[in-house]
Amino acid sequence: MDAVQVFVFAATGYLYLKNKRKRRLWVHPINAARPTHGHFVTLYRPLRERDPTKSYNYLRMSIPSFDELLSKVREPLMKRDTNMRDPIPPEEMLVITLRYLASGCSLQDLHYNFRVGRSTAGEIVRKVCQTIWDTMREECLPTPTDAAWAQIAATFLERANFPNCLGAMDGKHVRIVKPLQSGSLYHNYKHYFSIGIMAVADANYNFLCGCGVIRERFRLHNLQELHTVECNRKWDTAHPRTRTFAWHRCPRPLRLCRG
Repeated sequence: MDAVQVFVFAATGYLYLKNKRKRRLWVHPINAARPTHGHFVTLYRPLRERDPTKSYNYLRMSIPSFDELLSKVREPLMKRDTNMRDPIPPEEMLVITLRYLASGCSLQDLHYNFRVGRSTAGEIVRKVCQTIWDTMREECLPTPTDAAWAQIAATFLERANFPNCLGAMDGKHVRIVKPLQSGSLYHNYKHYFSIGIMAVADANYNFLCGCGVIRERFRLHNLQELHTVECNRKWDTAHPRTRTFAWHRCPRPLRLCRG
């Protein structure tokens, strides 16, 4: 880099910093009033102290269940106090997340109701959900053992007279905004965009596992690709002198090919 390029680079950086829009407010007045006017203070606490029924309707969770969940996620959600600003306590973060999941409101609604930034509300929801999953995954959705599968099958046989049943499966379409460049991949037969949530439950209505799926055509296409790779791998193993340099789609249908 010669002297001219250095000068141009420095001048460009100087003009950018000079014309850069300065932040008008460190904290917006609406968000600054969170400790006194946010829903966590004005609505959640009165409902918790005076009306457990309304509190259950507000969060779709009883007070004992909320306290138990809070005790498990409090430590991972705890943030260090700084001189810049006070951190949002774990209890308030959990209330914001449960209200978002219970009501289906937007992040903009959380911004005005709880007096937190819109981007902050999104980060809180994502972090709390991930913390709940990481903390309680093994407790709530453990991997069933052979004895557990046998007990599930015995319970189905006793209660529903279904032999050799390991779970009841059902699904639900969760409406989403169409992702960019996805075409009709997420478009369902009800004529809107969604992700299918599938879950398996035992005879006691306890969830065993769950997953999110999209259109069956895409899933079968992926299965065909995996099947093609496996067929090419088996061919290369059996015929090392004719090893292929590029994999090709297996000409046989997935249901007919035996590898």
